Amino acid sequence: NRFLTDEEIGQLVEKYGTPIYLVDEEALHNKVLELNRAYEKFHGHVKIAYSIKANFNPSILRTFMKDRITFDLTSLGELFFIRELNISPENIIYTSVTEELDEYKQVLSYGITRIVVSSYFGLVNLSQAVNIVGIIPKVMVRINPEVGVKAEVRASYKNGKFGVPLNGGKVDSAYFIAKSIFDNPLLEFEGFHFHLGSQITDFVCYVNALDRLNSLLNKLKKDIPNFSLKTLDIGGGTPVFYNEPVPTPSEMSSVYIEKLNNL
Repeated sequence: NRFLTDEEIGQLVEKYGTPIYLVDEEALHNKVLELNRAYEKFHGHVKIAYSIKANFNPSILRTFMKDRITFDLTSLGELFFIRELNISPENIIYTSVTEELDEYKQVLSYGITRIVVSSYFGLVNLSQAVNIVGIIPKVMVRINPEVGVKAEVRASYKNGKFGVPLNGGKVDSAYFIAKSIFDNPLLEFEGFHFHLGSQITDFVCYVNALDRLNSLLNKLKKDIPNFSLKTLDIGGGTPVFYNEPVPTPSEMSSVYIEKLNNL
């Protein structure tokens, strides 16, 4: 069921040489469609996001632009490709790895307003960048739910480096950072983001993470009179078939879609 015949592949190799990477654009569109269908039972607005560090080939990005999905960026190097393709800042979430002041200044100057902070240090630098550039961002807080995850690559565990714990007396906690955002008139609180890991096939970890997040939300509602949650960005992606069968996006979402709706 290849999208090119052997003859067509031969012609391309003759023209471009080898190695040559051939990507089926229709397959990419179908995967976006499959993901959207997996969340049809969610009682709210669904947006699929593509993390461009996976593949920032401009042809791939142009394909996804047609699907009007969101692009998740982690660096200024990735922002270069976004600028070259004139992708709208409205369709971008910026989740920095380094969270530096100059980086945030460039991101805000491009018009990107949805920014995920992963530490109090990041929030301080973002606040300084806002004072300089004068653009109010919609800030999400990356949390580490500290739940057990069965995966090839785990991103949620005790004292993990990805995101901040939910509670605690330290400044590097989701509770303290969220309160700090509400206390700053130049920042707008957008929501929370978490990434549990890659190649997850047991999705009970999503249920556990959402339960823990729900406890935090109840605490924030109690302590912040005007608290509201606009966006919940759940990361991890769907598992990819390598040699063994993996669950479909619909099988994945069915485990925790009811929990999302209750949230």
